[in-house]
Parts: sequence; structure tokens; C-alpha cells
Amino acid sequence: MTERTGGAVKCEWYPSSQLGGGTAQIEATMANNQGGTATALDSYSTWCNDLGILSVPFLFEDAQSTLDFMASEKGQAMLDMLANDANLKVLNYEFVRLPRVLISTADITHPSDLKGKKFRVANIPLQAKMFEYWGGTVNQIGFNEYPEALMQGVVNAGETSSESFSTSKFHLYAPYIAEVNFQYPLDCIVMSNDMYEQLSSEQQQILLDCAQEAADEYNEKCYAEFEEYRPTMIEEGAIFLDIDRQEWIDSVDGFYTQLKEENFFNDPELLDYAISLKEGQ
Repeated sequence: MTERTGGAVKCEWYPSSQLGGGTAQIEATMANNQGGTATALDSYSTWCNDLGILSVPFLFEDAQSTLDFMASEKGQAMLDMLANDANLKVLNYEFVRLPRVLISTADITHPSDLKGKKFRVANIPLQAKMFEYWGGTVNQIGFNEYPEALMQGVVNAGETSSESFSTSKFHLYAPYIAEVNFQYPLDCIVMSNDMYEQLSSEQQQILLDCAQEAADEYNEKCYAEFEEYRPTMIEEGAIFLDIDRQEWIDSVDGFYTQLKEENFFNDPELLDYAISLKEGQ
């Protein structure tokens, strides 16, 4: 971006939470104290509650169905709400991460094994509700503090996308891995909408093009690099459990009913709308 704008727009990247945890960086972006940030798209459900639909377990069949939902009228309306009401402009949400799996310090082959577990959750309200439905207690902990929380026993279970194993080494502290693939998360690049609007139309387009190129490169590497790392994980003690995924899918029927009865989403038709998209595929 800096090169293509001839230095008119300078972009600097600070990895590994150097600017703070995910929530702190989002709030700094909202206040125009930070240009932007990159994190999971459903992390923004705190500021747009209906984005929590992306966290509903087993609602989407794969990453493409999640992308299709976000491209729909309701999905785009959520992005407009973030820009207009929260000063958060989503530049690109097509960073396709690996499916979310469950990890624990003990066997979690079956949904009933989650009862009584102490789960780490992100700042995603629906995620906390989901783990409580499965019988656990929840503790909101920043991602950079997650491995230490497992190591110290503050939590003994949680979720992650599998590409994070190589960097965060979760399997060293919670070796039991249930690849239930309950969600297909998307990462996104977000910036201050105020700052975005200050750019020229040409600069805005360059920024969007750069973000798309970054997503394309990420998607070329993510799945392949994890499969290369899987044997190393096993050597380091990871235990990939033999699970019946249908058993896990069946276990959340009551959760869907609970969400509707509690009117969890601002749009009362949202859950049925997402289900209809899936059934129409």
C-alpha cells in the first residue's frame, strides 16, 4: 500500500499483539487512535450483535457457505452497520481459516465430556453461550494469554482454528483435539471508517486491492501448511480423537431453539434465514 501510493499512505504492521489484545485494538480503531487491525470477523459481534450468527455451531457447511452468507443482503447490511455505527470499515473478510476444533486437557470424544469443563472464550457473546449450553463454565481470556491459561489450569478446554497450533502450541498443554469443525471462521482486515473516507477514491481502491491480494496469499498457504505440521503435532503429543461428527451436530438442536426463544439476535428471522440458505445449496 505504501509503495503503490508513492508513500502518501503509510502502512506499518505490528504482529503478536504488540498494540494490545484484540478488543483493545478494535476499540482503538473505533476511536481513530489506530489505523486498523486484523482479527476474526465474528469478533465484531460485540458491536454488531447479529454477526454472532457466524459463531452458531454447525450452521454453515464449509467456508464457502460462510462467504455466501456474508455476500447476502443481510451479511452486507451488518458490514454497513459496523462502518456507520461503530466506525469500523471491513476492507476484506475473505481470509479463510481452518475450521474451529475443540481442545482439552482430557478426553472430549463426546459432547457429554464437555460438562464441567472450564472454557476459554474470546470476546464473542455467542461463543460463551454455546459452551455454557454444553455444560461448561467460561472465562474470557485474550488469545495471547490462552496458552498460559491452559498451562496454569485457569482453563482446561476451549476452541481454536488449527492453523494456530504451530504458533501457539496449544497441543502441548491441551493435547486432546476433537476435529468437530463446528465453525468455519473468516479473518478480516478492518480500519477506521473515518480514516478510510479521508482517502481518495484511487487510494481506497488500492487499499482494497492490496487487502484482496493478502487474502489470496493467505488462502494459498493456510491449509497446506497445517497438514505439513500435523505429523509434528503428533510427535509432540497431540491426540486427534476419533469422533462421530453427527453426534456433535445433533447435540446443538436444543441450542438453536434456545437462541430463538431468547431472541438472541436483533433480527428475529436471521437464524431461519441462514438455515434456508444452507438448505437451498
